[in-house]
Amino acid sequence: MVGYTHRNIQRVNFVGSIHRVGIILVASNRLGLRVATDVPQRSGGGGRGVDRNSGVLVADWPLRPMAGATAPRVHTHWTFRTEGLVIILVRHGRTEANRSGLLLGRADPDLDETGQAQVVAVADYLAAELEGRTVNAIVTSPLQRTRQTAAALGAALGVVPETDGRLVEMHYGEWDQLPVAGIAPEVWRQWRADPNFSPPGGESLAQVQARVNECLTDLVRRADSPDPDTPGGVVIAVSHTSPIKAALVWALRGSPELAWRFRLDVASITQITLGPFGPVVTRFNETVNYDAG
Repeated sequence: MVGYTHRNIQRVNFVGSIHRVGIILVASNRLGLRVATDVPQRSGGGGRGVDRNSGVLVADWPLRPMAGATAPRVHTHWTFRTEGLVIILVRHGRTEANRSGLLLGRADPDLDETGQAQVVAVADYLAAELEGRTVNAIVTSPLQRTRQTAAALGAALGVVPETDGRLVEMHYGEWDQLPVAGIAPEVWRQWRADPNFSPPGGESLAQVQARVNECLTDLVRRADSPDPDTPGGVVIAVSHTSPIKAALVWALRGSPELAWRFRLDVASITQITLGPFGPVVTRFNETVNYDAG
């Protein structure tokens, strides 16, 4: 079973007055919910409780004040510790077409000067963050803007990128490089409502979703670690707006039209961690400050 281990990804702080808290047992040696609380706890109960040395949840039972105790003020830190299998999705840096507000599908421009600075910043950021982790692969769309982004990542991480056509941008057909504002409102409504709608000579959301789902199945295998007691590896996928949105839909087990509910910036980082309950979106549309020169 794929799980979580030691890296703090998310912490939710709760401060309040508690009379009863239900805690659910998760039977996994790679998932820890760290708990720090001053709630008086019941003793006994057949292996129930919280390990007070490690702070790791080890049982399934309600915490409540002991008899006669006043409901206390509680400062609780719930932390998912995750170093499971990770797929990091990086959108390419900016191109002139992006700057100009054009639909950009299979047209193949290079990064502009800003885009080049963006991807260097992202590469340095991820290299520092992933120090000590195993990056099993950097996989990229075959288009130039993603290949140039992947090259920066590969140089920073010491991994040679490889291409996968399933990560290529949606095919906009005859609409490629048209101004986004030039698409009629009624066409947008149809496009958003029907996952099988496609631009003339182009590709539908449903078709993008199918190929990305297939790609993600392979990327999960690439990230996997053969040793169940060793943190899983990392795979970085460098892609475009539509395939990254499709990856989020895959993680959320949604339908293709859910993709319209996401907005992704250029040179952004999105992350899916594979845990005991399936994929979890642990980062979304994160951007990195860069030197604008």
